[in-house]
Amino acid sequence: MTLMRLLLSLLIAALTSVRLAAQSAAVSTNSAGSGASNATDIANRDLRAGDTLRYTISEDPVNSNGIDPMEVFITEIGDAHFPVSRGTDRIVTLVAKGKQLDDLRKELTKRLEEDYYHHATVSLNLYSSGRKNLSGVGPKAIFFGEVKGTVPLLEGERKTITEAIIQMGYSEWADLRKVKISRKSSSGKPEIVKVNVDEIMKKNLLDKDIELKDGDRVDVPAKTFRLGN
Repeated sequence: MTLMRLLLSLLIAALTSVRLAAQSAAVSTNSAGSGASNATDIANRDLRAGDTLRYTISEDPVNSNGIDPMEVFITEIGDAHFPVSRGTDRIVTLVAKGKQLDDLRKELTKRLEEDYYHHATVSLNLYSSGRKNLSGVGPKAIFFGEVKGTVPLLEGERKTITEAIIQMGYSEWADLRKVKISRKSSSGKPEIVKVNVDEIMKKNLLDKDIELKDGDRVDVPAKTFRLGN
């Protein structure tokens, strides 16, 4: 009986070791795959208003072979305005809200190849989510007039008024020469900052571009036309 008990104890110990080893291997596998799982979740989730996308076109003639990504902001109504190239103000406007990244990439590629490129190699990624900013939490700038929407201001990143307007998109009726920023000065008093965004864009006057601050309200007026003398 003593020998039988000894053999039974050894068998139980061996089975326990095997089970523990299997559990350890399963934990390691799950840990290793967590990064891929997170990446899959991001790629498969529907895009939302406030998301910021980064994209490149490898064939863009003025974009260093597509190395330097362009940023595109999904507006509150769900649109995204994609510059055709860094060398032009032409844009492709698509409904992005509710779509997945790959579907949006395919749609963008099709539009670019229909109107601008013989072949377009498009890379599109989700850069940041602006859901907190749109719900009122976090720094942001608000645009109204001919350009409407809320621009989240991410910590550690510089966002200028020209960059924001290009990302959000603007119509031919927007008077970019007379953009006004309403903000509080360092003393706490309200002030108006006038910006000729049209000149900044056409002449590449980066030193005259204005960095957005939390609480800025940006008015992009419509063009006015006078008849007669």
